[in-house]
Amino acid sequence: MYRILTAAALSAAALAAPVSAATTVTGSQIELGSGELTDTNGLGFDWDTTPFSAFFDFTVDRDFSLSLVNYSADNVAVTGERSGFTLDFFNGGSSTRLTTDTDNCDDAGAGIAGQCNMVTQNGSNAAQPGDTLFYNLAAGNYRLGFYDSETPSAGYAEFNVSPVPLPAAGFMLMGAFGGFAFLRRRKAAA
Repeated sequence: MYRILTAAALSAAALAAPVSAATTVTGSQIELGSGELTDTNGLGFDWDTTPFSAFFDFTVDRDFSLSLVNYSADNVAVTGERSGFTLDFFNGGSSTRLTTDTDNCDDAGAGIAGQCNMVTQNGSNAAQPGDTLFYNLAAGNYRLGFYDSETPSAGYAEFNVSPVPLPAAGFMLMGAFGGFAFLRRRKAAA
């Protein structure tokens, strides 16, 4: 009985341990303007001139969510300071644009021009820091683009790729197996 309970506890602990999505940046490029791209803690865009257009190509090995961690602009006191982001999914030789809220990114560099969604620090009608932008995206190859046309003329935006958590049903299933094993051993001992 001790072995069965130990195995059940170890299985539950393994399920409870955080599993991170392995994100591999396969390329990045600044198409317009100047700044810096960082991929140490998330996917970061740091720009100091406008227009600014850049992207990261990345691969994720499991289902994930994409969130906006930080958006700091040089003029955050002005409501409505916004920038655009794009997300494309690559499948074989074709790509699918997942961001389709507005055409404000039509003038971005060729790698990300077209439909995009907006981010802001304190305005409305756009994603803000702390927002999850996409839930439960499939593992695969993606391009995250960022575009700022004029204002804010400098700033920083950071996006985070995080794994989709295991459902609670997995823990319940492990608990049920442990319970059945306990009852079986108890019945056999009687």
